[in-house]
Amino acid sequence: MRDLAAQHYDAIIDSPWLPRTGSKASHVNVISAIIQSRDFLTAKARSENELH
Repeated sequence: MRDLAAQHYDAIIDSPWLPRTGSKASHVNVISAIIQSRDFLTAKARSENELH
């Protein structure tokens, strides 16, 4: 349905439709991934410091 609407928009406006907010990725999932990666890097650094 969305693809059909985008085709109609392109035919009428003569310009492809682009979302206003950028990618379709969920911002909650992106933020969660950033927090998890920071936690992982912090834990890794902590474990390396304890070994030395």
